[in-house]
Amino acid sequence: MSIWEDHDLDQMLAEMLGAVTGNDDAHHLGRPWTTAYQLSARLEQTHPEAFAALGGNPGGEGTGQRSSVPQKLANQLSRRILHRADYPIEGAFLSNDGIDDMTFTRRGHRPVRSTLTRDRGDLSMFRLRG
Repeated sequence: MSIWEDHDLDQMLAEMLGAVTGNDDAHHLGRPWTTAYQLSARLEQTHPEAFAALGGNPGGEGTGQRSSVPQKLANQLSRRILHRADYPIEGAFLSNDGIDDMTFTRRGHRPVRSTLTRDRGDLSMFRLRG
């Protein structure tokens, strides 16, 4: 089995995304989007064993590591969305055009500054379908 299956990350992430609420749940634009950095921070907080199994690296600027939990989440979610028409999570990108800096908080830990700003790459976002 894989780490993803051992920790039932499909179900875990769907539940986490289902718990995301916006200002108006009935808005015509639908549910709010959540970045891979935000998912990683929530996973670290609510399921630290799964976060650790994925390498425990929160990513961001200054970590000195190329493989992070947000990267792994984005990669695996993207693959599942591509190959499974019935996958309960959908994805999109936020253009980094005009974004100079984006920092994400982590309860009880140092903040994470995205490395995907200043024309380095678009930021992946996810939400529960429907």
